[in-house]
Amino acid sequence: MTAAAGKRTMRLPRVVTGWLALLSGALALAGSVVIVVYCLATEGPHLRYLAVALTTAMASFLVGCLAGFLFGIPRVVSTGALRLTRDGKVSDDPKPDAPTGQFTPSTNLSEISDWLTKLLLGAGLVQLGNLGRPAGAFVREIAQGISTTSSGAPVSAGATAMAGAILVLYLVLGFLDGYVVTTLWYGRRLSELQV
Repeated sequence: MTAAAGKRTMRLPRVVTGWLALLSGALALAGSVVIVVYCLATEGPHLRYLAVALTTAMASFLVGCLAGFLFGIPRVVSTGALRLTRDGKVSDDPKPDAPTGQFTPSTNLSEISDWLTKLLLGAGLVQLGNLGRPAGAFVREIAQGISTTSSGAPVSAGATAMAGAILVLYLVLGFLDGYVVTTLWYGRRLSELQV
């Protein structure tokens, strides 16, 4: 491989990461602008609507980041079946030529992540049919916080759509950001520690 090709492949993750960060930031900014416009255009206490909508967006983003982090943790071979030798080759020798005091990262976090991922997916798929009613009630509660209805009155369709859009947009953005940061940054740091 030539030096130019090596430089090109080394810069590719930074370029991809940069574009993903730009896209994610642009979508979050566009969502925030839409939230501000909606809150100012809705009749009633604008600052309260803005506080409820932005707090919902931040909470949804953080839940998405946590889920993306759990799904994005790279797996590390903990049994020692395959190890890297000093020259970078893979060996199945149980006694690698690395020094005995070499630091190896713990696999506890990846094992917990794997366990939680399986548990959440299994329980989520089993309970998928029962998710509609609580999710709808949650969206209606948020819609009530960003509209002028009283506690017993029906919520407007616009407020319900806005509440659902806030939840979905920021949950997906948080998941993607958490997943990409975990796989690219955390994975790279883990691989640096192992070599």
